[in-house]
Amino acid sequence: MDLNRLWNEPTVIAGAIRAIILAAVAFGLGWTGEQIAALMFAVEAILTVFNRSLVTPNHLAERRVADGLSPTDTSTPNNKQ
Repeated sequence: MDLNRLWNEPTVIAGAIRAIILAAVAFGLGWTGEQIAALMFAVEAILTVFNRSLVTPNHLAERRVADGLSPTDTSTPNNKQ
């Protein structure tokens, strides 16, 4: 598993955290619904800020340059020949 790719997918991270929290509650963690909702809200808020940084045009241009492409090139490293 490529961890760099995982960090570029905050929605996957949020889903994994949500699943872990709900599994812990199902197996007797003993949190109230309000506590679970507050924790999930905080996780989503933090990851939303992180996700926003991944979808800005500047970030995409920087990634293209880091991959050896032109900042305006629309191809991806996987399509690069």
